[in-house]
Amino acid sequence: MFLRESARLREQESIDQLAVRLEHELAKVAPEEDEKSTVEGELLLRQIHAAQATGRMVIDLEQLLRDEGYDIVVNTGDRLYIPQKPGEVTVIGEVYNPTSHLYNPKPIAMTISASAATSPRAETRRRSTWSMPMDR
Repeated sequence: MFLRESARLREQESIDQLAVRLEHELAKVAPEEDEKSTVEGELLLRQIHAAQATGRMVIDLEQLLRDEGYDIVVNTGDRLYIPQKPGEVTVIGEVYNPTSHLYNPKPIAMTISASAATSPRAETRRRSTWSMPMDR
C-alpha cells in the first residue's frame, strides 16, 4: 500500500467540503416537512465527519521493480507498506456460515463452499473478492 501525504490532504479537503455542502442542503430541509430525509441526511453527515482520508495511491509495484521506464517520484512523507501474506481468507456476505479459513490457493468457489455454500439470497453472478488492507 502506497500512501502519499499530499494526496491525503487533498482527499480530506474534499471530504470536508462535501460535509459543508451537505450541511447547507440539510439546513434547507424543514424537519417537520420531510423527517425521513432529515434523519437520513444527518446519519450520512455523521458518517462523512467520521471519514478519514488515507492518501492511498495505486501503483504497479511489479512493473516498478522490473521496468526502468516506470518510475515514481518519492516525496517527503510518502510511505510504502508491504504486508505479509495473510494466512487466512474470510468469507462474508450471503453464505450460510461466514467464517475464516486457512489460506489455500484453490479457486474461490471452493472456499465459499467451505462456508456451507451461498444462501438463496446470494447473487452469485455478482460475486466479488476483495483484498482488505492489513493493520499498519
